Amino acid sequence: MITQEILKSVSEAGFIAYMRDPRDTWLYFTTQDGKHIGYLQADRSGYVTISTVNIPCSAIGSGFRCDPIPSLSKENLEKAFAIAPPWANSQDRSRVTKWRDWQAYVKSSPFNKEYKRVFDSISES
Repeated sequence: MITQEILKSVSEAGFIAYMRDPRDTWLYFTTQDGKHIGYLQADRSGYVTISTVNIPCSAIGSGFRCDPIPSLSKENLEKAFAIAPPWANSQDRSRVTKWRDWQAYVKSSPFNKEYKRVFDSISES
């Protein structure tokens, strides 16, 4: 589950978070200019993972899960903006095509058009 604490951490790191539904267990986050996109998922126990985001292809899918991160710091979250994590091989790296920006991602499918910026509606607790 995406908690207020997770949203606050992403915001404090300087990124914008987008979700389709507040009950979702994942979100996308971008740089302020929308040029870099990352993915974050949290399970019921609070374990958080991040992944890179690329245009889907049959060989590598839509992104790579990154190595576990110890905290939701800016430095750690930025790892999701990489072409691929360090463990990915050169052949897989060569297949990555990044999205031009957040708007290109959103316009790519009706499902993606439902993502909304969530920081505007977060209340301080």
